[in-house]
Amino acid sequence: MARVKYLDSEDMKTPEAQAAWHRLETERPKPIGAVFRLTAHSPQVLAASLTYGQALRADTVINDKLRELAILTVAHATGVEYAIAHHAGPAVLHGATEEQIASILDFETSEAFDDRERAVIRLAYESTVKVHVSQETWNAAAEFLSERELVELVLNIAYYNNGARIMAALDVELEEPYKLDPVGQFLKDIKGRKAKS
Repeated sequence: MARVKYLDSEDMKTPEAQAAWHRLETERPKPIGAVFRLTAHSPQVLAASLTYGQALRADTVINDKLRELAILTVAHATGVEYAIAHHAGPAVLHGATEEQIASILDFETSEAFDDRERAVIRLAYESTVKVHVSQETWNAAAEFLSERELVELVLNIAYYNNGARIMAALDVELEEPYKLDPVGQFLKDIKGRKAKS
């Protein structure tokens, strides 16, 4: 059970809280995800986080598949089931295979990854587990990515490390549809969003 109360629209009493909730309803899949219902306790920070997260997805040039592999690396390295389940679908949507998703932490030996993917995953793993990234690891990623892409990779890794720690500390619960079929539920959410737009 989560460590604070899950909030809903009727709990949003101030104009700032109502504005943040409105953004959730218009920008994120419905029903509103559990992690957002917990972070809504701090509506201004939630709104800023939505802006930052949207920028990381929409206003960057880094390859979508590489970004999602890095995010899944953070999720697996921190052991946060919620993040793993919620990013399996986006990873598949952007070209990751189920074998890649299942073998993220075996990236050094798995034949599911090419050298570029392995370099990105290694950087994400070191940044998450060790904090400091070795020069060797950095150089390996720099062989494939521009400086802008490297910075955007680091920003994504940091953002999702932040998210993983929030999810773990608040003990956010994974929604039932994502427990049963995370990829299928994500694709269903995407289809629902496109139908409404």
